[in-house]
Amino acid sequence: MGDREERTISSAFGSMPYLLGQLLEWPTQLYPDRAAIDGEFGQLSFEELKERISARKIELADLGAVRGGRWGLAYSTGLDFLTDLLALWQLECIASPLRTAWKAERLEELVVQAQLDGVLGSQTIPARLTPRTRDRSERRIGGATDLDVAMVLWTSGSTGDPRGVALQHHAVIANIVGNVNSLGIRDDDRTLVVLPLSHAYSLIGQCLCHLAVGGTLVFPKLPLVPTSLCRTLEDQRISTLALAPPLLKFMVAGLQRTHLTCPNLRLITVGAAQARAEDLEAVRDLLPNAKIALTYGLTEAGPRISTRFLGDGPVDPACVGMTLPNVAVTEAEGVLQVHSRSQMAGYLDSLDSRGEGLATGDLGSIESGAVTLTGRVGRSINRGGVMVSPERIECVLGRHERVIECRVVSTPHPLYGEVPAALVRGNSVTADELMRWCAAHLSPEELPASITLCDSLEPVAKEVDLAEGILEEQH
Repeated sequence: MGDREERTISSAFGSMPYLLGQLLEWPTQLYPDRAAIDGEFGQLSFEELKERISARKIELADLGAVRGGRWGLAYSTGLDFLTDLLALWQLECIASPLRTAWKAERLEELVVQAQLDGVLGSQTIPARLTPRTRDRSERRIGGATDLDVAMVLWTSGSTGDPRGVALQHHAVIANIVGNVNSLGIRDDDRTLVVLPLSHAYSLIGQCLCHLAVGGTLVFPKLPLVPTSLCRTLEDQRISTLALAPPLLKFMVAGLQRTHLTCPNLRLITVGAAQARAEDLEAVRDLLPNAKIALTYGLTEAGPRISTRFLGDGPVDPACVGMTLPNVAVTEAEGVLQVHSRSQMAGYLDSLDSRGEGLATGDLGSIESGAVTLTGRVGRSINRGGVMVSPERIECVLGRHERVIECRVVSTPHPLYGEVPAALVRGNSVTADELMRWCAAHLSPEELPASITLCDSLEPVAKEVDLAEGILEEQH
């Protein structure tokens, strides 16, 4: 298999495109009848996906999608999302994946902030909210280049509302090349997609990497429970899987219940947040034939920076391994900085940071070429791979007419690692009332796990109990 793996990777790299709209050309020519996407809707071969994208391009052009346009994608289904994403790129448009869990008011803010021409996706999300005002004086000769922005991904960062991360064609392709090389992704891989496609770790680090070399994306039947996740891995002959730490724990529960061995599963990547050592060790013991790769990165870096394959013996989740071939990491006063062709062009409000190092906001050290994380600058809360801003939650609570002051802190959680909890000093208000207020203005991952009313605010965080039955099979 080693010779086959080398042939596959070198062949893919020899045909990597300059633009993301050309991403499927090589695998479609080589494997026209192979399944590109598999799911409840059935299988779509690379040739059938190409035809579907071509038909969708005509529909999007009728909607007003033209070169340089910016369009949001808010689909909950992977097939429709990827069809529109690739169609927009072939039309030389900029795509902006949006989280369907965000409230309508936040989506409207992002549409205005990113100057989107429209939003494609769920019926609950209005399309063409605020057409972008174009500079009619702009003139351009020739088509898109790899220096043009291909997509805008959104991150809460560590200090407030989501910021638009602008990634150029060459940056995304550079990260695809680095991922395929470091992880050994093959043309015969079948990968199970269980994370949101609006997340860079899932979209770039998993989906685009597998499609680029002729692999197959498998979308499971929802909702997933621990046992159905493991049965899907075995029934669908899944060979690679990308997980965030909460789903890693989820998977451990399913393996322990079903006693399945998932013989085809050869690679599990874990990223987006730091996993617990005991969960990593449990998966290693339950699936001894699968390699486990700890990965580290952030949306602004395109997204992946480093990879470490677990060996035998004790696990240190803070050690995230060696950098990708096209990435350099430096450390100054404990803060990690990235230098890479895959880093962003900038935030939407401050484009063109090419040539500059990217400050990650992570504290860490570099020893013998390996990166070890030691903490985080600022007050962000990493809820199972989703960065949550305490300041945003405080802002929402502070708008309630009977809240005098509030503070949001991080508190441990057995599934998500850490979650937000709120301490509030108020006037004739109940915690239930404030929780309903938060639910109306915040996305689900931003909701405080608890709201504690206090006479005065002290920096105290309570332990949050795991909700009963969170890993129990649902019917």
